[in-house]
Amino acid sequence: AYDNKEKTIYLNEKDSYFRKAFTVGHELGHFYLHDDKPIETFFRLDMQRFEEEDCLMEQEANWFAASLLMPKSVMISLWSATKDITEVSRRCAVSSLAAHYRLKNLCLLD
Repeated sequence: AYDNKEKTIYLNEKDSYFRKAFTVGHELGHFYLHDDKPIETFFRLDMQRFEEEDCLMEQEANWFAASLLMPKSVMISLWSATKDITEVSRRCAVSSLAAHYRLKNLCLLD
């Protein structure tokens, strides 16, 4: 969760390092992109319960986290050198799933 009023990020201590890193990046996205929004606290909840604007803000925060943890130039370089999602994810310290989606969003995967 990210508390907009207190400017505080809360993590689940049971989450993996990869999950924590992505969560911090995601919540930083809310800090930088949504500071002007009236929502005081952003929670990771069931996406089906979000209004359209909330879904857009969550997508923007995910994009921010992915861009922060896996910069485009780094991903292009790693992918061209390895063609191995596991290696790319290891070098960026993210989950394989996060690396897969980033590569796909950068149109580096079919």
